Amino acid sequence: MPVAMVWPLADHSQVVRRLRDQLHVSQPLQKQLWSQLVVAQVNAQASTLAADSSPDKKLLAHAKEIRSGDPTNIEARAPQIS
Repeated sequence: MPVAMVWPLADHSQVVRRLRDQLHVSQPLQKQLWSQLVVAQVNAQASTLAADSSPDKKLLAHAKEIRSGDPTNIEARAPQIS
């Protein structure tokens, strides 16, 4: 596992602009983006299982329940299902 990331932080760097934009994203947008990420993760986990299996159906059902910011923590519960 990586323990550090080193980025060139010169003002002309596109990386700096992206980091700055990410840091200044509004809280509602952060939560929406997070929920989209979690839905994609859960759907990817479901796709690795046999189609129409019980765990597959449960994961797909959980993916539909994910709300902005994932307040019910489905991201952490999904791997326990598969």
